[in-house]
Amino acid sequence: MMDLGAREPAESSEAVASRVAAARRLQADRLGPYGLDRNSDVPGRLLRGPLRLPPSATTVLERAMERQTLTARGYDRVLRVTWLLE
Repeated sequence: MMDLGAREPAESSEAVASRVAAARRLQADRLGPYGLDRNSDVPGRLLRGPLRLPPSATTVLERAMERQTLTARGYDRVLRVTWLLE
């Protein structure tokens, strides 16, 4: 269980800036060919088409769609968040 009150050393601003810059470069490489800048700009048709994640990453989502516990809009939103982690 995670202890939210635990005090860990804070990450330096330089380290955070470096991670953000690296993430932005990856995002630009992935989305640039589609004329897009941010994950929030990616339409669902691209998320489910050329930018589709491997089945191992979407199995749970597919099951939720089959059980009708997740909408198509929800599916797309989860895919966008998942791209942030890739």
